[in-house]
Amino acid sequence: MEMNSRSHDGGPTHRSGVDTIDSSLRQRREMSKVRVPLHSHLQDLQTDGRYPSPSSESGSSSTVLSNSSSESASSRSSGSSNKGATPNPRIIGGSPPPNTNRYPYMVSLTYFGSHLCGGSLIAPDIILSAAHCAGYASSIELGRFDRTTGIPLTTDASLNQTIDYSSPNYGFDTEYYESIEVAYEIKHPSYNPDTVNNDFLLVKLIHPTTIQNHPLATLNSDPNIPTSSGEELHTMGWGDTDVDPDVFTPSATLLTVLLNYVPNYECVVKEGYVITSFDIPSVTDNMLCAMDLPNGNVAADTINDVDQDTCQGDSGSPIVLSKSDSWEDDVQVGVVSWGIGCTSPVFPGVYSRISSQYDWIKETVCEHS
Repeated sequence: MEMNSRSHDGGPTHRSGVDTIDSSLRQRREMSKVRVPLHSHLQDLQTDGRYPSPSSESGSSSTVLSNSSSESASSRSSGSSNKGATPNPRIIGGSPPPNTNRYPYMVSLTYFGSHLCGGSLIAPDIILSAAHCAGYASSIELGRFDRTTGIPLTTDASLNQTIDYSSPNYGFDTEYYESIEVAYEIKHPSYNPDTVNNDFLLVKLIHPTTIQNHPLATLNSDPNIPTSSGEELHTMGWGDTDVDPDVFTPSATLLTVLLNYVPNYECVVKEGYVITSFDIPSVTDNMLCAMDLPNGNVAADTINDVDQDTCQGDSGSPIVLSKSDSWEDDVQVGVVSWGIGCTSPVFPGVYSRISSQYDWIKETVCEHS
């Protein structure tokens, strides 16, 4: 089995969220909004929920309960503080995509109908998301870009259903969407909830999407991509739209933000990582950083420039390199993972770098799809 992968000859994103949740899940979400002891003007920043709860996560893969075959593959939850709590994510300063069908591979992981984390369809029956989102999703929703509308497809009604992805209404008022139950989850075997390293999750569905030739996310296999500081990346989600840590306002519709790539060597010398005494994770080779740089340049941008970011509710969502306005030219380079605060000018957001674990993703998809 082959996954869609792409590497370019040249130049070319833990945050989970729940809108309506039961009391226990709400308590877990509130735990994620922990203030952290940071110096001077950093003291009001907080971990924004791109992190998992050590009590609910483990470093090993989940047990496989069943298996099914399907077509060949192509290729932030409520977050918490470093030493406890669960995932919570959001899109800050986002806007609707230019077309409602712009990101057809985008998926919502849901807790009995309530949005929890994002994900991407990488095989007809497998979703790529963040490991710190594991253990909560009961199903996924595919094609529902306005979460207040749409018509759910049943298996019988959607059998051999075809979707016109050029339709401007795809995913909205009269559009169908699929809700498919989760069969089991597979966390990366080296995932560490304390360091948030290898924050990858594969979600196996009880059956493949019934939409014929449904678009799949193309995964990046080239370790040299993204290539340059300031390179533009897009990410999206239904997460929190309010930077106030005491207010959780998820978006009803899918929102997208334009961010800029921050190479690891620049990310680790950003002020927030250098002067904080808080025990935050190291930025490893399995991660990549991105933030809103209006001038496209880490050195040129100031503390007041940052107004777009992912946040609680966006964990697991893809961050992609886009070469055009078409989903066909998107290459997913990362997965929304973690960060300190939202729209922080001194803490870039951190994403799991797909190229570093591309082989594991490919081999696992081939084994389970």
